[in-house]
Order: sequence, then structure tokens, then C-alpha cells
Amino acid sequence: MYRWFRTTLFSLFAVWFGGLTFYALVVVPTGQRILGSHRAQGFVTRDVTSSWNLLGAVVIVLLWFDVISHRAKMDRVRRSIVILALLTLAQIALFVLHPWLDALLDASAGNVLDARRFYDRHRLYLWTTAAVWGLSVAHLHATMLGTSTVVRRP
Repeated sequence: MYRWFRTTLFSLFAVWFGGLTFYALVVVPTGQRILGSHRAQGFVTRDVTSSWNLLGAVVIVLLWFDVISHRAKMDRVRRSIVILALLTLAQIALFVLHPWLDALLDASAGNVLDARRFYDRHRLYLWTTAAVWGLSVAHLHATMLGTSTVVRRP
């Protein structure tokens, strides 16, 4: 059962993390080119990030379950817990920042209501997303690839 759980978790993690990476590196630049503007692509991204954040929350809950399942050897999972705690906080920040950013958009008209405030908030959202990405790499390295001291189950 544990192997099935771990395989499912790794697959969901791959969709979430890989999706973010592919979206940032390929979809956003392509969308900007095809749609003709950052603004048009931004309104697509606005909807996509809601789904991505929800998937991230599910993955993080499952990652916590995975780390906590090693509680008998808690001294061996401290690094994973610290990384996962930071990842959780960053993901929560994205949930808080998204509606704060949305408040400056008129989605029906495709307009930014206050460009200066929007871009300041958007920059914070992008840095937080980058933190999620980096912490995901750290967590992947520390636990899922078995390079930490987390005890692997047979």
C-alpha cells in the first residue's frame, strides 16, 4: 500500500511541479506571442493559477502525510519538515495573494484597474511562486529522491 501511495504522490507532484515549470518556461511566452500581449496572457494565467494552487494544496497535504508517516524516526526527517513547512507557508501565501491581485483586475473587460499597484503585487506573487518552485526542488531532493536521512520503507 505504501508503494502505491508513494507512486501516486510522486505522480501528482510531477504534474504539479512539472506543470508549473512547463507553464512558466513554455506556455506563458508562447501565449504572449500568440495572444499579442502580456495582459491577454495574464488573464489566461489568472484562471490557470487557481487550479494550480488547488493541486498544490492537495500535493502538500499528501507530502505532509508522507513525512509524518516517518514519525518513528522524527530526528531523521527534520530537514524535510523544515522544507515542507516553508513550502506550506509559501503555498498559503499564494492563496492569500491571488484574490488580493485579482481585486485590481476587471476580468470581464480584460483591464487592469491600477497598473502600478497590480505590478507591485504581481511581482510579489511571482517571487512567492519562485519560492514554491525552489522549495519543491529542495523537498524533492530531500525526500522523494531518497537523498535525505528519511528512512525508506520497503
